[in-house]
Amino acid sequence: MNKKQDSAQQRILKSAVKEFAKHGFWGARSSRIAKGAGINKAMIFYYFSSKENLYRVIIEDTMKAVLEDVRKFIMKTDSPDKLFEALPEVYIRFFSKNQLLAKIMIHDLVQNPDHISAIIAKMFKQASFKPQIIFKEMVRDWYEKGIISESDPVHVILNIMPPSLFCFIGLPMVEAVLDRKIDINDKFIEDRIKSVVNLIKRGMLK
Repeated sequence: MNKKQDSAQQRILKSAVKEFAKHGFWGARSSRIAKGAGINKAMIFYYFSSKENLYRVIIEDTMKAVLEDVRKFIMKTDSPDKLFEALPEVYIRFFSKNQLLAKIMIHDLVQNPDHISAIIAKMFKQASFKPQIIFKEMVRDWYEKGIISESDPVHVILNIMPPSLFCFIGLPMVEAVLDRKIDINDKFIEDRIKSVVNLIKRGMLK
């Protein structure tokens, strides 16, 4: 692939991320993606074959990075307090760098949750590393040992993921309530990580 082709693909991906973040998969238009990328609409289908495949590439390529980080932390974690420190940090740092992806996911979870869920489920099934299986075993073991108060991995994940993600979606509402502008800078990220970790540890560690 030459540099011109690579550049066209990258422009399409960048434009598509913005389009999907603003309109969701179902509201996104290939014509607007093409216009944003400065290319003919036919080029989208030349490189990605369909809007669906373009969307899938964006989700999979971006999520692979966070899954690898999750894998590293789970493999070296031997206690819930370490896991409850690691996962919020992974997710918060990841979404702080990929805020448009957070908006894309929220759009799809509202408009058609089965769509994005199917993409992510396929990623987990195809991965050689199965974090979901190890995670379930960890939660069961820690609960049986009386280390954590929550026995259901569903609720453990729900206690970790939403507070790690929501700040990048719900911040405008918080700004409106408090009548102040909040910058997502390095200090905000560090403070958010500490706050979420504290919340999770107080709620689930015995």
